[in-house]
Amino acid sequence: MSAYQMEDEVFRMALYVRRRDQGVSPEQAALEAKDTFLDYDIRAPWVNAAKRYALPFISYTYRAAPMITRTLMARPWKMAKYFTMMYALNALAYAIDGGDEGEERRSLRENEQGWAWTGIPRMMRLPTHDQHGNLVFLDVRRWIPAGDVFDTGQGQSVVPLPGWMQPGGPLMIAAELLLNRSAFTGQDISNKLTDTVGERIGKGAAHAYKSWIPSAAWIPGSWYWDRIGNAITGARDWSGRPYSVPQAALSSVGIKVKP
Repeated sequence: MSAYQMEDEVFRMALYVRRRDQGVSPEQAALEAKDTFLDYDIRAPWVNAAKRYALPFISYTYRAAPMITRTLMARPWKMAKYFTMMYALNALAYAIDGGDEGEERRSLRENEQGWAWTGIPRMMRLPTHDQHGNLVFLDVRRWIPAGDVFDTGQGQSVVPLPGWMQPGGPLMIAAELLLNRSAFTGQDISNKLTDTVGERIGKGAAHAYKSWIPSAAWIPGSWYWDRIGNAITGARDWSGRPYSVPQAALSSVGIKVKP
């Protein structure tokens, strides 16, 4: 958590130094640096409790929602520039490579179709193809400031919920193991009809381990570790397409490129 906060501190300090170089007073430069970037040093007890036990992503929304509101009211062009850029890049991709946008988007998964609350498509077309000739789309919800805060295309809940309301943490892991169902994928953790008791225990332990540790490609047994391993060994996804090693590697660092 401290390392993640340090990532913001670097940019906060850079802004402070820049504003001081422009002649702004130390107090004003410090105020701008503090207000421009999200501060995860949250003192609200109920937010910290929710983050620790049930809603692991609530701290981002708790800080981002007021900043979005303030920006939309005071400087709406700040958000408009991102919408314009994404629309232009998507149109440029079709101008270069062609294709029927409506038909292509209907082939995407249901939670990848449609629009984010910011008014841009959830998936932006790229003017390239993968090694199998498939069209390639980029998930841009997290590339727009707070683009996924209110997005309801995540998870498998009965009522669509935004990402920050998706339950997580130790209580959720326990519930998934008890019900033998992954809340994120909607799939069974183990197969009661074909798996032995030992296999079911092993799959349950593996699910708990993957849910608990950071999902980083360099951590053995994590989701991205397995995904890159599947791509290297030639495994196929749910639709029968071989996994792509470059796409799996990019996905592990937040660049969600999908055929």
